[in-house]
Parts: sequence; C-alpha cells; structure tokens
Amino acid sequence: MVQDSRIAIAPRNDTEAYVCWDISPQQRQDIQAQGKTGLTLYICDVTDCCLEYKKGSAEQYKDDGVSRRPKVRSMVNNAHWVQSYPCPPRSHDCYVTIPALYRDYVAELGYLNQHGEWALVTQSLPLRMYPIQSSTSQAS
Repeated sequence: MVQDSRIAIAPRNDTEAYVCWDISPQQRQDIQAQGKTGLTLYICDVTDCCLEYKKGSAEQYKDDGVSRRPKVRSMVNNAHWVQSYPCPPRSHDCYVTIPALYRDYVAELGYLNQHGEWALVTQSLPLRMYPIQSSTSQAS
C-alpha cells in the first residue's frame, strides 16, 4: 500500500496555529537519497492567491487503490507573507505564529536540495483564521 505524506493546520487561538505532519517512510528514503536536507515548515499567507494545481494533475488519480490529492505548486514565492520554521528530522508537529485574523494560511513542508532549491513535500489545505472565543469569555 502506498502511503502519502500529509500536513494539517488548525487554529489554536487568535495568534497561533497548530501544524502536524507525517512524511511517509518511502518519501523520507527518497528525500535522503536525493541529497535533500533542512526540513523546513513554511506558513504562507495566501489570501486571494490562486491555489492552482500543477498542469496536468488537476484530476484525482488512483495508484495501488489509494486515492491521493493532485500535486500543487509551492506558494512560498507567491504568498503575501511567509514565515519559516526549521524542523528537526523526526519532528511531526509544532505551534506557529499567525500574524493576522481574517486571512488564509497554508502550511508547506519541504527540503532544500544540494543547489539550495525548495522541494515541496506536502501542502495543507488553506485555513481561514477567525477570532476564537475562549470558554471563560462565553460564561457570564
């Protein structure tokens, strides 16, 4: 069975989000074999950006019976704002700062290859940040 790498971003409070990811063992091996280093998490403000799929991969496809999302293009160079977080090789989650509410954010996980080029491993679905009411402010 083919395993995909995946990532998700969820609001924690008005200024932070929780990001968790899983890189498949096969993809980890492929990344190491290609000489890519420096696992990095990018948080990108993609409000009003076109989140398009790479040409020719817009439809769902199946491989070994596993349905996967099409590959998407990295938003690192097209976002309004980008913050990077270096990640230890075996890490799988972290909290990140979100600078503004009512904006759309995407989390990207990737590596740099030996030429310093960004290689996207996985990208989250967009998250729209709204104010979060705490349970203490609701009780009155």
